[in-house]
Amino acid sequence: GSGALGDLASHAVDQVRSLLGQEVIRVNGDLRTFVTQRDGEAGREDVTVDDAAWATLHTDGGVVASVEVSRMATGRRNSLQVELYGSRGAIRFDLEALNELHVCLDGATSWTRQLVTDPGQPYVDAWWPPGHTLGWDHTFTSQAADFLRCLGEGQPPTPSFADGLAVQRVLAAIEQSAAGSGVPVD
Repeated sequence: GSGALGDLASHAVDQVRSLLGQEVIRVNGDLRTFVTQRDGEAGREDVTVDDAAWATLHTDGGVVASVEVSRMATGRRNSLQVELYGSRGAIRFDLEALNELHVCLDGATSWTRQLVTDPGQPYVDAWWPPGHTLGWDHTFTSQAADFLRCLGEGQPPTPSFADGLAVQRVLAAIEQSAAGSGVPVD
């Protein structure tokens, strides 16, 4: 099975690759299991997956991305955050604010909030009037529409198997990094 790394961070890594069009070439990661036993069919069972994961991703284009995912953070339900910082700007996304992308581009010194329901956004014409929020379920409908459009146009759907494999390689590298002993502070 998989914990927060596979369940949530896989989507964050996919977002990093998709938004940047760059490959992750190096990672530093940490995984934690906070609840070591849970009630199961046979009584108390040991938990063998992580409850939270943190990773710093470095891309072939020089971007450093910070990924934090958790099932256990106090005050958070299913946290998934992505922050990307590059030489020409930065973006940040938080799954708990699904309709927002925060951007800081072209030398700006403060963040601008972009809403997925603003005019000109890729999916706004398929939903409600601008300003009405979309929910988790809408993302699956948009995903299915993209898949069907690709099939109808004879285009390969994205993400592809190769994209999924690239994400899995990054997750494996995060696990490997997290298994290291770290560097003690004197």
